[in-house]
Amino acid sequence: MAAEDYVKLVGRKESPLFVSFILRGFNQHFKQAMEIDYSVQDYRYENAWHCLSKKDATALRGALNQRATAGVDFWRSYIARCHQVGERLVSIGTDFSKRDWTTASAETLLEGFDQFAEASKNMTPFLAAVVLLQSMLEQQLKDELQKHPTIADGTVQADAILPELQGSAASTEALEETQNCHRLARDIAADPALTELLSRSVPEFLQSLPTRADGILSRINHHIARYGWLRTHGYRFEPLSAQELGERIQTLIRLRRVADANEISRSVVNLRSLLRCEPSREFSELVEVLGNFIPLRFYRIDVHLRAEVLARPFMNKLADSLGKTRDELIFCIEDEIREGLHGEPLPPQEEIGCRQDNWFTVVLEDNKLCIQSNNEPLVPGGALVIGDSVRGTTASRGRIEGEIRVILGADEMGKVRAGSILVTTMTTPDFMQAIERCSGIVTDEGGILCHAAIISRELAIPCVIGTGNATNTLADKMLVDLDATGVEGTVTRTQ
Repeated sequence: MAAEDYVKLVGRKESPLFVSFILRGFNQHFKQAMEIDYSVQDYRYENAWHCLSKKDATALRGALNQRATAGVDFWRSYIARCHQVGERLVSIGTDFSKRDWTTASAETLLEGFDQFAEASKNMTPFLAAVVLLQSMLEQQLKDELQKHPTIADGTVQADAILPELQGSAASTEALEETQNCHRLARDIAADPALTELLSRSVPEFLQSLPTRADGILSRINHHIARYGWLRTHGYRFEPLSAQELGERIQTLIRLRRVADANEISRSVVNLRSLLRCEPSREFSELVEVLGNFIPLRFYRIDVHLRAEVLARPFMNKLADSLGKTRDELIFCIEDEIREGLHGEPLPPQEEIGCRQDNWFTVVLEDNKLCIQSNNEPLVPGGALVIGDSVRGTTASRGRIEGEIRVILGADEMGKVRAGSILVTTMTTPDFMQAIERCSGIVTDEGGILCHAAIISRELAIPCVIGTGNATNTLADKMLVDLDATGVEGTVTRTQ
């Protein structure tokens, strides 16, 4: 099929193992995971983009819409089901973290891999479904809004209501992690001696904490244990370390970026005040559903990261039994690992190295997975068609001029300097060290409650989301004016 026959879902650097779980899950697990009679037949991961055939996308939208019209009962059931499947995956990771794998036989390792793979694939349909379903839920809210007299006669504008309702969503662990990091930075900055020590050397600062500030050390260790897994997107990175957390805090204090990290609380929306009339029971129920549904955008990804980090002792043993490191193993697809456990050779080191250096394409066609490494290194954004400007939705207000840095993954974060404007397809928690250095964010993807939108508002830096084409329109190191002062945000080349 030609490129125009596909819909780009999201651009993100992933490991082949995680991509293969996604593709297999989309192909085989919608019925089991969500009780929806649907199966993706044509999907490809190419140039770090997830792409679904337009035929499959239309069929998926139809299958979801048919279920979503059932009303509040469907939404509540869907949310509960997503958490049930996610908790099952995390419970397997937890079990794996407690087991001794040092003497595990090949048969035991195969059984463990099958168990972890099936639970992971059973969770992947929620990756695709949540975004489509959110738009359907929002449409149902708009339809219910129109039934209220103050909306119908124009006393209250419907378009002003939905953002207020979205702001009442339950918190996410990504936001909690950022706020907790800023609390640490704020408290360290209040101690001139600690601040001076941290500014000189992160290792020296950490080594001094047991005798100088054991309370801060305890909080750092708790932060790492509680949130460290958030930065392991696509299985590709190690959990957050004390050194890395120290560097983030060092940057926040040096750039004076410490946000007012208030205690997290879910906003209570007064519907009667917003509508200027008594809300209908149906509308009130849908608003409650929305507040619990929006965090699924994060949860559907986060459970994969948490489970994989918990299962790392198993993955390390599995890799060792196959003569690989864990970092090499995740650059194999599921089928190759399973064949290796049955005695077949894994891809040669040269091929794995090529996938790591140049990236790769994974294709699902006729229920079969095929992987091929690229001949040349991946260029961020794919084919670059340089333009002078892009437009999107303002997620955080402000205006800044600066040099842009185009990146596709956290492994490129070193390109982002203090004051750079970060341009990427979408941000996730593993981008935080870059985000806390940059002066603004521009993304291809995302809605008003995506990670970039939430974090940019927390840090009070301008952010434009949903441009669609920033990564292949704006060239790396281009000087631009990022104007996010209106509802529509623009990024314009200045020279």
